[in-house]
Amino acid sequence: MDSLKNVIDYGVIGLLLALSIWAVAVAVERWLFYRRVDPAQFHDLHLFEIALTKRLVIIGTIAANAPYIGLLGTVLGIMLTFQTMGTSGTMAVSTIMIGLSLALKATAAGLLVARDPKRAEGAAQSLRQQAHGAMVTPTPRVEAGRALASGRLVTAMLDISDGLAADLGHLCERSGVGAELDASRIPIHPAAVEIAPRYGREPLMLALHGGEDYHLLCALAPDRRDEALAALRAVGCAPVVIGRLTAPEAGMTIRYEDGSVQPLAATGWDHLSQGRLV
Repeated sequence: MDSLKNVIDYGVIGLLLALSIWAVAVAVERWLFYRRVDPAQFHDLHLFEIALTKRLVIIGTIAANAPYIGLLGTVLGIMLTFQTMGTSGTMAVSTIMIGLSLALKATAAGLLVARDPKRAEGAAQSLRQQAHGAMVTPTPRVEAGRALASGRLVTAMLDISDGLAADLGHLCERSGVGAELDASRIPIHPAAVEIAPRYGREPLMLALHGGEDYHLLCALAPDRRDEALAALRAVGCAPVVIGRLTAPEAGMTIRYEDGSVQPLAATGWDHLSQGRLV
């Protein structure tokens, strides 16, 4: 499995490097040609146009497809990570942890701003930019997933692309457990805290039910907790323990700062409801 990971990593990087060199070489050749070309040498306008645009399609094709090659490498890396995890053991009643480099819901805040930018004009420009960046360039936590999978430190893991509550529901359903979240420990991005009220939304609700974050939701046994946290910090993440798994009959709940415990609906970003932000 490690050799296959290396093939994917270095193969994709090598291919992208080769394409980059090719594109730069074509660009340099075209620049040199444009410097010395003499329109008087061409008696036909059509032939002149062909000479000017020659090989430009190569640059356009590389520019259009390079991002998809990189994305393919990312997806293959994630698939291998979860394949490794699938052989690491079975689910146990344990701690719920979220592996983060940033807090939740900058993405959902970015979606709100994109839909109605005028309502966010009072928010700091830096926060609006962070929200927009989280929406258009999300970062898959591949290295964090690999760090946890290689040490077999977790019993279940998935990314929260459908939202924290929705994907926690998937985890609980497939594993036959319940879950209790601690509302006070759920990290919320400053952009969501600032922007959500301008759209009549509670930041915590965005953190629970907004999607497209791509952070990792993990379950781990209590005796592996410290080791898992250390592994995530070693790859630049700031993991947060946000709750615990419980007996399946308890269902999904959330405990608030006043001590009250309420049922938690497993709802989130629904891709089949015309982009509705739940």
